[in-house]
Amino acid sequence: MHGTLDWFIKISKEKLLNEKSLIKKFNELLEKEALSKIDKKELEEKGVKTLKLLYKKVIPNWPKNIQSEMNIKGVKLAENLILNGRLDMIEILSKDGLVIVHDFKTGRIKSRSQIDGSKETSGYNYKRQLTFYKILLDKYKDGMFKTKVGIIDFIEPDEKGNFKKEIFEITENDTKELEQVIKIVAEQIMNLTFWDTKCDDESCQYCRLREMVF
Repeated sequence: MHGTLDWFIKISKEKLLNEKSLIKKFNELLEKEALSKIDKKELEEKGVKTLKLLYKKVIPNWPKNIQSEMNIKGVKLAENLILNGRLDMIEILSKDGLVIVHDFKTGRIKSRSQIDGSKETSGYNYKRQLTFYKILLDKYKDGMFKTKVGIIDFIEPDEKGNFKKEIFEITENDTKELEQVIKIVAEQIMNLTFWDTKCDDESCQYCRLREMVF
């Protein structure tokens, strides 16, 4: 799905595309995947249905000035700590580099409390991913781009055929907090001290794996 939408955004800047071309590209990309016939058929049916709805309900509302699959490499956060990332889509708001970051999510639609990690049992924190993208943009090419807003776009519909998106304001405090976490984790990895850290979940499979290894 990501590859199909990336292709559509890039090509649509050069020529008009229709629903048929969108589905054709999806099938071409799906054919290259190493899947069983049953899985491929299931994904094809689901993907075609989803793309038809996206073409009808979502794509017409996309802003015109957008860029897909933006690769950012070589962002220096600290000594010997380089960050890389790929943004699904950015919406360019002004000539001075103000953008909105869009992150596409497949799978079941989640609540806002699951998305931002405020629900302890959610196991997700997509807002943190948006914060990471802000860090990349803030430090990329001396602040060539700026963003304060990130959007989680669910590109699979709910039971009624509707699509959901959640908009988040990303603050400087958000980025400072995440930068600190990244630095701490990076140091633990480089020093291998992360092996000494265990979580509070007694049934955690990763902690059990650690005990098996050491």
